[in-house]
Amino acid sequence: MSVLFGNGDGTFRPKADYVVGYQPSAITAADFNGDGSMDLATADYIGGTASVLLNKGDGTFRPAASYVAGTRTRRTASPPPRWNRGANRVSQ
Repeated sequence: MSVLFGNGDGTFRPKADYVVGYQPSAITAADFNGDGSMDLATADYIGGTASVLLNKGDGTFRPAASYVAGTRTRRTASPPPRWNRGANRVSQ
């Protein structure tokens, strides 16, 4: 998966590539670990996993952590804003 951050003027910074599960079919952004930075998650269709990339807070992401999600995973959903408080946080 490639991530391109905007410069704010209609152009983008160079892409950064991240390894996620096999054949990602959907992506979502949310603060999964409650640190105030937007993290990414993909649904990996053939691999049957969900990959979570936690934001380092500097415009880069940690390597993906993969979780079993079932066969032919096609969709992701962002949690509601209060979901990531307390015991429901993702950590690496």
